[in-house]
Amino acid sequence: MKIQGTKKLLEAIPFEVSTDSGEERNPLYEWHANLLVINRKKTMVLMNDSNRYVIVLHGLKANEFKRLGKVIQETIRQTFQAERIRDEVIDRYLAEAGPVSFHKTKDRSHVAQLNKACDNVGFAARELVSSELIQTAVSKQASRWLTGGGKRDMFHPYEELFTDLEKMAGCGLFSSEAAIMKISMPFEGLSIWRRVLVPLDLSFAEFHDVIQTLFGWQDSHLHEFHVFDQNEMTEGDSVSGNFQHVLNIVMNDDLESYPQEVDKVLENTVALSDILQISTVLKYVYNFGDNWQHEIVLEKFVDDEPVKSPVCLDGEGDAPPEDCGGEPGFREFLLIMADPYHPEHAEMKQWAASQLYREFDKGLVNHRLRRM
Repeated sequence: MKIQGTKKLLEAIPFEVSTDSGEERNPLYEWHANLLVINRKKTMVLMNDSNRYVIVLHGLKANEFKRLGKVIQETIRQTFQAERIRDEVIDRYLAEAGPVSFHKTKDRSHVAQLNKACDNVGFAARELVSSELIQTAVSKQASRWLTGGGKRDMFHPYEELFTDLEKMAGCGLFSSEAAIMKISMPFEGLSIWRRVLVPLDLSFAEFHDVIQTLFGWQDSHLHEFHVFDQNEMTEGDSVSGNFQHVLNIVMNDDLESYPQEVDKVLENTVALSDILQISTVLKYVYNFGDNWQHEIVLEKFVDDEPVKSPVCLDGEGDAPPEDCGGEPGFREFLLIMADPYHPEHAEMKQWAASQLYREFDKGLVNHRLRRM
């Protein structure tokens, strides 16, 4: 694997590197790289020469520079895993790419593309996690912005990466194991629900992102998942009924589980496939003040074909806007919005727009899900 570094990067490497551009190889196994300082931490940005996919390391220290080749290989592995690419495909890519070697940058065109990639990482700097070296979330985000221009049509680097890896491997990149789930908000007299196809290898942290997208939430508040003993339920029962909790899935260690006697696990350490073996009945709670509850029921498992990303199959009703005051506030909001002659209608409509409140649009939802 050839890493073609800028002068800043090559000067920071504490061992001898090649100063020539090296032998021409398949650009899929070549990366351009630069070293920046973001939030007072040394940050390395790599851009693939074939597809311009971006990978980010943040907070590099002396010991990581000493073994930078191994660090880069592990960063690629973890980032591709975050894209849900199968391990056997990742293993093949790293084997065919071979040991890491460092060289000077190839030409001005690639440097210009690398500079644009660095700009994109800068735009996402607030998403960098100071305690993590390998920044998979920022890598994914920076690789989902349109790039290209000149003689090449605009494209999304992550889609080009998938195409390149499929050609290399000669097979699909993603697991075919998925589930169809119905997620409902239980309001009397209102029908607000979404039916979604989700890959089973999603973590609950990723499933949280899916639910946020399905219902138009802005991820501005705390959340957690409740897992129920489905054997305690009978046909027609509501998830919100008084049934036995068996597990809470929380976003961080500081969040107390409720009820407190129930075990808790972190959402980024457990996948849908793990939990759906225990129970097919879940609840998702978002914004503990407004207490927005979402009842989740597994409808069926599917394994027809690889699932690249979640898909909203159907849905009905508009979710409440953020911070509207729970169910009472939501019902008052609906009353005012439905009456153009209400004295507060214009003000409420303006406030709703500021909260990014919009009608359910399955096409828009799926566009956003594809970019996750």
